[in-house]
Amino acid sequence: MSRFLFAFIIIFYSALGFSQRAVFFVKKATHKFHKSNEGDTLQHTFLIENHGDTDLIIYNYEVECSCTNVIIHEQTIAPGNESTLTFTFNTDGRPFLQDRKILLVTNTKDKQEFLRFKVFVKPKKLKG
Repeated sequence: MSRFLFAFIIIFYSALGFSQRAVFFVKKATHKFHKSNEGDTLQHTFLIENHGDTDLIIYNYEVECSCTNVIIHEQTIAPGNESTLTFTFNTDGRPFLQDRKILLVTNTKDKQEFLRFKVFVKPKKLKG
């Protein structure tokens, strides 16, 4: 009987440990810029919160083109804390509607999170 009780306690506490998760939260995961002129460099900062009960870790990120640069201010965010991610987008050579994603590789349940931005870029006047 004592072996059964001991095994039950070990399994129960192990299950509690596995249930701890980091929870990625951004109030608004898509940012819409006002119309911009081709050649402008745009910037925005997302506030990232950890609503989980273990550290949120952002291992890496991926962007769709070299026109987007990302700075992650804290790659590890403790439970209940927040950090920021700032990106710039160079509109040069990117006229018309731009709808871009930033993929974050994390330790959350889905292992990835997405941030997004949209902008209409007014093209430069054509020469000739």
